[in-house]
Amino acid sequence: MNTNLISATLSASDRDKLLSGLETLLKHLPFLHHLSPEQRKELFPVGDKNASFIRKAREAAIAHPEVLPRSFDEKEFIRDANLHEMLYAVAIAFRQAASGIDDTLAMAGSDAYAGALVVYRALRHNDPTGAFAVALDEMATRFDRKTTPKGPTPKDPSK
Repeated sequence: MNTNLISATLSASDRDKLLSGLETLLKHLPFLHHLSPEQRKELFPVGDKNASFIRKAREAAIAHPEVLPRSFDEKEFIRDANLHEMLYAVAIAFRQAASGIDDTLAMAGSDAYAGALVVYRALRHNDPTGAFAVALDEMATRFDRKTTPKGPTPKDPSK
């Protein structure tokens, strides 16, 4: 496996600024909702074709409000269509940023884990006096396996 996929730093100060900036950005989106997978399945899917359909319907509703049913809330429809259009650009930018962050996080994690394995092996193979026992014991918990009984558990003869 290739090591040293990335070589960069992010200071605690810069991390805090990024998180603060994200918080500031999210303040401009106080209407955000979080859906469960079940709730998401109940929604109409809106890809490029349906987004185009929405834009055309918005234009038609603005041009010909007289043909719309009285029970139809034209202003709310236009508000929803406009929000969808504006959020689309924001969503694309956030997804690209999140994708880059996820990929970079994976690279940094892979590099760090490869390095941690080198440290662990070096400590394990160079500890004749047991000076590294505490660190090795703590690190070894990563490799603990949960044992599951194979086959039926023997009955206690005393019962």
